[in-house]
Amino acid sequence: MPKLHRLALPALAVFTALCCPLLAQNLAPSVGVQIVTSLPGGSFWVDGTEYRTSAQFSWPEGSKHTIEIRKPLQINEFCDTRWRFQGWTAGGDTLNESTSPVLVYTAHADQRLLTANFSLQYRLDILINDDPLILDRACADEADFSDENDVRLPPNPMGFVSSPVATGFRPPRQFSECLSTSGWGWITAGTSVDLNAFAYPGFGFTGWELPGSPTSGFLGQIVADRPWRIRARFNEARRVTLVTAPLAGLNVVLDREIIRTRPNGGDCLLTNNLPGSQVPYPTPANPAPPFSNPSLPQTPYSACRLIPLCNGEFDLLPGSSHILAAPTSQQDSLGNIWVFDHWDLGAGGDPSGQNTVVTIPQDYRPHTFTAHFVPGARVSFVTAPENLKLRIDGRENWPGYNFEWGVGHTHKFAAPAEQTDSRGRRWRFVGWSNDGPAEQELTIPAEAATQGLRYIARYELLGQLTLRSDPAQLTLNVNGEECTTPCVIDRPAGTEIAISAVAERSFSDDTRIEFSGWNDTPSLERTYSFTQDAHTLTARYQHLHRLTLLSDPEDGAKYTLTPAAGPGGFFTAGVRVGVSVEGNPGFKFRRWDGALSGTLPTGSITMNRPATIAARFDRVPALPEGAVQNAAGETPDPVVAPGSLIAVRGRHLAPEFESGYTNPLKQTLLGVTVHVGERLLPLLHVGPEEIVAQLPSTVPPGEHKLTVRQMDQPPVTADFEVATHAPGLFTQPEQELPYAEIYHADGKPVTVEHPAKPGETLLLTGTGFGRTTPNWLDGFATPEDPPLPLASPVELLVEGEIHPHLWVGAQPNRVGRNLLRFVLGPVIPDPESEGHNVRLQVRVQGRPSNTVLLPVAPPE
Repeated sequence: MPKLHRLALPALAVFTALCCPLLAQNLAPSVGVQIVTSLPGGSFWVDGTEYRTSAQFSWPEGSKHTIEIRKPLQINEFCDTRWRFQGWTAGGDTLNESTSPVLVYTAHADQRLLTANFSLQYRLDILINDDPLILDRACADEADFSDENDVRLPPNPMGFVSSPVATGFRPPRQFSECLSTSGWGWITAGTSVDLNAFAYPGFGFTGWELPGSPTSGFLGQIVADRPWRIRARFNEARRVTLVTAPLAGLNVVLDREIIRTRPNGGDCLLTNNLPGSQVPYPTPANPAPPFSNPSLPQTPYSACRLIPLCNGEFDLLPGSSHILAAPTSQQDSLGNIWVFDHWDLGAGGDPSGQNTVVTIPQDYRPHTFTAHFVPGARVSFVTAPENLKLRIDGRENWPGYNFEWGVGHTHKFAAPAEQTDSRGRRWRFVGWSNDGPAEQELTIPAEAATQGLRYIARYELLGQLTLRSDPAQLTLNVNGEECTTPCVIDRPAGTEIAISAVAERSFSDDTRIEFSGWNDTPSLERTYSFTQDAHTLTARYQHLHRLTLLSDPEDGAKYTLTPAAGPGGFFTAGVRVGVSVEGNPGFKFRRWDGALSGTLPTGSITMNRPATIAARFDRVPALPEGAVQNAAGETPDPVVAPGSLIAVRGRHLAPEFESGYTNPLKQTLLGVTVHVGERLLPLLHVGPEEIVAQLPSTVPPGEHKLTVRQMDQPPVTADFEVATHAPGLFTQPEQELPYAEIYHADGKPVTVEHPAKPGETLLLTGTGFGRTTPNWLDGFATPEDPPLPLASPVELLVEGEIHPHLWVGAQPNRVGRNLLRFVLGPVIPDPESEGHNVRLQVRVQGRPSNTVLLPVAPPE
């Protein structure tokens, strides 16, 4: 059973296709078809239904359809735009029999786009004056009618329009070779149409009138991009004749066009008689006053023809303005020169010159404008030497100095006192060949018309000196006046000038120049004597650039330069400079920045420009010679005593300042320790520049070495000497004078504002006076009770004299300090000391302390 079914299937398909074609069509795939017109608005029919511009269909593939253009010529409702069918294309390919308006189309996937191609035309209306425009057939196809039997319209009597398209215009005209009267025609879109309007004799072309635009005197061409209506306007003209005197037939200029006038006894040109014409076109009659409009011909003598007038005759519109001029000079047929003099406009008016503007009157009388000329003479000017400039009639830019001037006319000529030729050389005027002044006035005599005139301006060459500088744009002094290089000086031969160059000039803070000499002498100032030759002197300079040396930190570097820098750190440009640097105490070189690089402390640089070098340093601790001193100050002997306070002065001894006033004193502050041998010193305070510590009382007299240590830094050492007694007196801080740190009995400090008085008990402080009895523990503050007197005798000196004291020993509640109590006796201040001050000093076992000042109240 399945085998019989498979054999029956093909037979069923054949039966369906032959017996049921409609069913087969419905089963065929559909094709989308678009039909369009090449121009918007085109009409077409599909299977009996009308469509416009575009339509979309979905048809079974293989189905047939009738597409037709029932109106091959389609015109819009205004009858000024029309479409003419051109043929069919499918997808850009031209179809067979494409020009037929009826197309039987079989739907196919390869032809989905059908285009009905139309050509677009616009109507062009051209009106002549107010001649009627007959449009009765504008909405019809010219193929549907014939105008052979129509009445031909007569021409307009005033003018016509010439155009290549004129012959195709309607309605019919008596003269069809031009637009002799109003007419219209169809123009393919985008076509350029040439139009020219010409008036018949006795009339003038006024201009073109376009919708929405003012009258235009010139059109020339329009593009058919839309329907057009334009009007050529003509009007009655006035006959104007241009003549010349005393000789007729010379040239004049009307509205910037050269016009040949009619010669004496001459007739009009032959071109004025057209082929087939019997006589020239008649001129308007000369009516009697009040000069009303004469009778004009109803039609032109010869339509569509340009009928010229005689030489010098023009028909110009009344009220129009025109420019009258004439060539400055011209020659007649015999070679005689004639020079324009003036215009005579008639009617008793004043003479007029070149470019006279005249307005054509309204009346109909003939108008004659006469250009008057005078005989001309050739006048030439030359210079010796040649090619120098002269000023003729106020101008210097003449192409040449050969003129044709009229007899009796007056002109001015002048020679500049000095001028420069094309080579840059300066010339001075000497005189004219007629021995006249530099500026003269000349009236052309009659005999010059045959003999001519010639004038020579004589010049002499000046000496020339060009001052230059290297570099340029520098200011030099010439005879007390400034000139910026390059400057050119022109003087007669034998003149002497004084020249001075600037010694130096700065271009910036880091670049300057210095004078190195002229090209012939090293002297800054010089003189120069001119000859007629040209010379050049050059002031030469050498550039200098600054080498800026920086240190980071600022006080870390000590530079050595080879060669040494000049004043301000400048070097001559191009010099190679060797650079080496070493760190000041407390600094260690790390690397270069700026114009040098690397980690070696030496390098070199070529000074072709300003340069900056920066040496980067690391801070390291450093102790100079004599770093260990009495904490009270500098003493006459550079020694310190056991148990006293010492000051260790150097660089970068601690990262910052920190005080250690505790009881007992600390031996480490900010990670800083001070050692003498194996002993650690008690510390009062540490700082980058100074450490104050107590020297242990067990250090014996003699030479010793002190070591300062801090974290992450190398240890530094200093040698110092210890003596049994090394007295020092403390002074008040931040004072210009060494005022003693001394107190009244009530514990208040003695100052300039609160001075001591004779008879008053005073307390003087110091350190290094020696051991006490009993000796006290290092680093601990001494007690108030019992007091600890000094073991060795001490002398108090007031103004160099021994002064009694009451007691001397350890200062209570302090570490390493001494106190001396005394009653101030009558004293006389040192006359050389400022104010009322007395000098104090202590001496222990013959060793003196530093000297301090005691402010004393003046006697009452």
